[in-house]
Amino acid sequence: MKKTQFEEIYASAFDDSPRWRRWFFDEVVTAKADGDIFLADDSAGRAAASALLREYAFAYAGGVVPSGYISCVATRPEARTRGLASRAVGEALVEARRRGYAFCELIPANRSLYAFYIRFGFADSFYADEERYTSVHDFAGGEGVAVEPTYAMFHEVESRVGCGVMHSEADFRHIMADLEFEKGHSVVFIRNGADAACLFAAWDAKRPDSTVVVRSLMADTEETALAALATLRVEAGERHFSVWRPPLSGVRANLRVRGMARIVNPEAVLGALAAAHPCLKTDIRLHDSLFPENAGFYRISGGTCERSSTSVSKPDLDVPVSVLTSILFSAEKTGDILGLPTRRPYMSLMLEA
Repeated sequence: MKKTQFEEIYASAFDDSPRWRRWFFDEVVTAKADGDIFLADDSAGRAAASALLREYAFAYAGGVVPSGYISCVATRPEARTRGLASRAVGEALVEARRRGYAFCELIPANRSLYAFYIRFGFADSFYADEERYTSVHDFAGGEGVAVEPTYAMFHEVESRVGCGVMHSEADFRHIMADLEFEKGHSVVFIRNGADAACLFAAWDAKRPDSTVVVRSLMADTEETALAALATLRVEAGERHFSVWRPPLSGVRANLRVRGMARIVNPEAVLGALAAAHPCLKTDIRLHDSLFPENAGFYRISGGTCERSSTSVSKPDLDVPVSVLTSILFSAEKTGDILGLPTRRPYMSLMLEA
């Protein structure tokens, strides 16, 4: 029942093709997904807003923690501006904390919605390094050969990115199937000894002037990245390329925000950070208006994190949860200033992005 209501709300708010929507609700939002669907009723008791919460592994501080990805936030047109989507998102976050997720992440459907999610403690966290190339670029100098795309190789390369959302084998199958709906698409995997590159691209094949959007290019070396792009050039022809890579992956960094994150379980996050950096010593006072149980003092010392009810007169950081998220997911130079290990995370190939 929830799935049917969810699909009706989704169809009223988004203009995806019926064919794609049927695939999405048959293959991704399965019959077992009721526990991941959050609905908010209007004054007449009709389900009018929705949110979907799906679990993803998250590489963080040298390990892997569970996280929740919130998507498909939608409201029926006639029921908007009544706070129903806020209710659905809030319930999804409560469930995420109950499940023990360390983080929640999302990609706002448009730029104006970033302000909406800030109210829930989310912060701009995920960036991509955008590279643009004209039709004259041939990407000479690459090394490696094209090989059959496999999840094992994808997971290998994604793991070496080091921080961010990780995809399961089922996710990989969904990514590959999703690309099949594009008029033009290409998946290029390059192997050069122990080094590799994985590239996913789409374009409008019916328009010769359409730009090729490389939704993700993860590469161990610049040589394997160039080999992947050169292979794509042969397939896509003389088109402009827009290439999205992990933040600061190339010599020319042009970072664009691609998503938001929120710390849901500070003890899990700071505990992982402490375990990875046993010499780290710091006191943090955290404020969280949505989850008062998260608020308090956290002491990191000797490889552990302890939450304390005793106030610290001068904590090293005294910040709301959104600011702490921004700090932990900032450039390493920012971390050096504040005395915290920091790293920009990466998130790509989420189905509706």
